[in-house]
Formats: sequence, structure tokens, C-alpha cells
Amino acid sequence: MASGRVLLASLLLLAGAQMLAFGQNNNFSAEKVGWIRFLVTVNDTWDPDGCIATVATDQLLPNKKYNQSEKIMVGSCDHGPLVYTVSNAVGSARESAKMFVDLTFYSSVIEDAEPPTCHIPWNGTYVSPRPGKDARDDSPLPGCVTSDSREGWYLTYYWFYLLDWGWAP
Repeated sequence: MASGRVLLASLLLLAGAQMLAFGQNNNFSAEKVGWIRFLVTVNDTWDPDGCIATVATDQLLPNKKYNQSEKIMVGSCDHGPLVYTVSNAVGSARESAKMFVDLTFYSSVIEDAEPPTCHIPWNGTYVSPRPGKDARDDSPLPGCVTSDSREGWYLTYYWFYLLDWGWAP
């Protein structure tokens, strides 16, 4: 029985060491990203009844063209293809990210403006809580927020978060 406990403790220690190594891995690069799942929230302020919805996307592949991309449904608020690229953050002194995820959501709501775009600095991991900050104000998910107008009048707000990802083989 004691040897079983030692084995279990050893396995837990190894698993913990793997998680620490994953969180500190310096080998993350844009070429190694196989797919990303996003958490997308839309708040359509133009809707007289109000419309705010959140969806978790399926696994989306990077570097797809608009016409090759899967359409996502954000409740009854919005729909359209979401495309993204991942690039290495080489020589960027202003941000300490290793990669950037640049995405465009071809919203059905935005009729006469460019589609909403967002830029997410990313280190290939979840975000650690910041010391001295209220945890309710910090998301562990790397993300960005943007807004766009419908017919130049009403704003629609978009939140994009990296929910989950997989590395290419």
C-alpha cells in the first residue's frame, strides 16, 4: 500500500513538473500552432431588444482564407467566418509576447465598415494572474476587445479570447 502511495506521489510530481515545463517552454512558435478554439462574445447595441451572446468555436485552423473558413454563430446576435493568423513576435520591443494572433471576424452585423479585427499578444500559454490586481479583472485567457459601427451609428462590441489550442505535430 505504501509503495502505491509513493508511485502516485511520484506520478503527480512528474505531472506537475510537466505543467511547469509547459508554462515555461521557450520553444513556442507560430509554425507550431495547429489550431485554436476561441471564446467569442458579441454585444449588438443596435438591437432594440438588446443582444449579447457568447460562443466557444470549434477548432479553427490558422491561415485560412475567408472563403475557406468556417462560419461561426454567436447566438442570434451575429454570424460569419472568423479567420486568423499566428506570427512570431520577432524584434518587438514594445510587447514581450512570443507570438501574435491577428484575427478578423466577418460579421453579418457590420454592413458599411471594415470587419472587426483584433490583435492578441501571446506566449503560447494561459495568462498568469498579476500580483496586486483583482482576480475578477484579470482573465487567464489571452484576448482582445474591439468595437465597430453599424451604419456609422450604433456600436457592436466584440471580445475574443484564446480558449484552447493544439500544437502541430
